[in-house]
Amino acid sequence: MIRRALLPLCCLLLSQTLAVGQSSSQRQSWFVSAQGNAGTVMQSNSFVNGPRQIPFYRSTALKAGVAVREGSPLDRIYGHPYFGLGFYHAEFFRDADLGSPWSVYLLQGATPWRIAPWLGAGYELNLGLSWGWVPYNIKVKPQNIAIGSHVDVLFSVNAYLRWLLSRRLSMLTGASFTHFSNGDTHLPNNGINAISGFATLNYAFDAGRALLHDDSPKFTEPPARRFVHDLTISTSVRGVKLDTLGTGLSLRYYNNRLQVWNVSYSLLRVAGWRYLWGPSVEMTYDESAGARGWTEPDPVTGAPVDRFALAPLADRLTLGLSLKGEMEMPYYSAFVQVGYDVARSRVNHPEEPARLYQILGLRFFPYKGLFCTFAIRATRFQSAQYFLLGAGWRFGTRG
Repeated sequence: MIRRALLPLCCLLLSQTLAVGQSSSQRQSWFVSAQGNAGTVMQSNSFVNGPRQIPFYRSTALKAGVAVREGSPLDRIYGHPYFGLGFYHAEFFRDADLGSPWSVYLLQGATPWRIAPWLGAGYELNLGLSWGWVPYNIKVKPQNIAIGSHVDVLFSVNAYLRWLLSRRLSMLTGASFTHFSNGDTHLPNNGINAISGFATLNYAFDAGRALLHDDSPKFTEPPARRFVHDLTISTSVRGVKLDTLGTGLSLRYYNNRLQVWNVSYSLLRVAGWRYLWGPSVEMTYDESAGARGWTEPDPVTGAPVDRFALAPLADRLTLGLSLKGEMEMPYYSAFVQVGYDVARSRVNHPEEPARLYQILGLRFFPYKGLFCTFAIRATRFQSAQYFLLGAGWRFGTRG
């Protein structure tokens, strides 16, 4: 599921990255960089806390990419954005029961805040696939509730200071948060959350570009559209953790790819060239909600057999209201939602009773108002429920 869904999105964003380079034929700014991280793994579940905690981990990455043309409208509006591809390797020093994963990911960043002629502040987002894990196995690795599959998603948020060393060379120093999980497509899936500091050495092939010395005026004319409307349809599959107390079930995790569908509408106010915010309403159908399992004798052999049943249709439906904030960049945007399930059956997933939820996602625009999305829905600001892959339409009105 993860590979089939994410690979088309990655190919789409990679093609747009290459398009940036091709459209920047007058002043291309291709770059390569090497990055090293050192940090710790957050104690977010029993596999990585207490005696199993990971106080230190490290990672290395090689990156290549392209920045938009110096002085272009995109450069001035979005603060020197860049796009690229990264190759990553992490060491948790627990190869036997966790693994030493590798990853390939797409990256997008910008340095929109100029502190001094030689110093700026910026951010970078990473999204990709990771492999090389030692996942949960009920017979061999029953304690590994963090990683449930061999292939998982990597998502990383980085904040940095960019130090301009020369016309070609710069150094980035900052902090990073990295999350690994499979979005409950295969349980258990408590995930790995890591925080770290990093240093990056960046070499730009275009010696004429000086990101931090660019004093080009920002666009002051407001966008023509004051409000935009988003209609989105998203889907996912997930497993469910069943209650084994008094049920006689032999297995706690049911991984039969239960369906999730989400339809949402958002009314967003355009607050300048880069920012949007506004209310959103989401209707969700989740087959795992209220699902139950039990054991009963086989009518022929008399041996115990595990049974599974979905809840009634009404118990699988949820209506949520949320507030959304979005930051637009060339060809894509990043958004965050904080919401509350205002209408939900009392019978629901026993592991996720919280009505307060969060959605963090990326939106890609391959053609005009059409977009596709990749998002993570979570509760308690830490427990991922599932990934959402979707498509939609954005249209605007003038205020």
